[in-house]
Amino acid sequence: MSLNVWLVTDLKKGEGDDEREINEYSTFPEDNSGLIDGIVMRQAHISDVSPTLIHNIGHWLGLRHTFSKQIEDGEQDCVANTGLLSSTQTSGLKGTMYSCSQMPCFETNARNITNFMSFSSCRGDATGGGFSIDQKAAIWARVIQFRRTNAEDECQPSSSTTTKSAIQKRSSMQDLVDGKCPDLTAEAERIRNQPVNGATAPLALGSWGWCMPWLVSAIILAL
Repeated sequence: MSLNVWLVTDLKKGEGDDEREINEYSTFPEDNSGLIDGIVMRQAHISDVSPTLIHNIGHWLGLRHTFSKQIEDGEQDCVANTGLLSSTQTSGLKGTMYSCSQMPCFETNARNITNFMSFSSCRGDATGGGFSIDQKAAIWARVIQFRRTNAEDECQPSSSTTTKSAIQKRSSMQDLVDGKCPDLTAEAERIRNQPVNGATAPLALGSWGWCMPWLVSAIILAL
């Protein structure tokens, strides 16, 4: 199982007056995105410990946010008993969703929100746990259905495998394995202005991408 991560110097969403800068976006397992399957994020947000990257790996493994959408009234965004991915843990209240201390859904006392899939300023804090048990179950279910490597040619564009897990993709790391230099221009052109979850990725000259299967394995094993 391999994950492509493209680092870019600039990333925008929308056009004209609606254009705005964003930090990153990710494809989801069920998107079947082929050669553009992976994560695109601004290079400035990569660090030794990057909750932004882990947050998007969560998306790539099938997780949604701990809230449904950004709203003015937090009570409107709390949904319960609707399955692993639909149930919310925090409200999407704009005034507090970026704070470390928040009022969880259906609770009466505020606490630090450390879940990686939140927008909390202390997400990923080791003392609080980054993923819930339900989220871990959802990740495993989607890895088994969509992401596992169960065929020798799964990562080849010409793959004849027809199972859902065989999302066709090819990373630039394979070029190194084959003894060739990665074609970074081709990598960039694949994702330039490609609409993925409403975002486009105009790459500046010198931006680049690579594949890091070890990171995905580390996340899965840590669950």
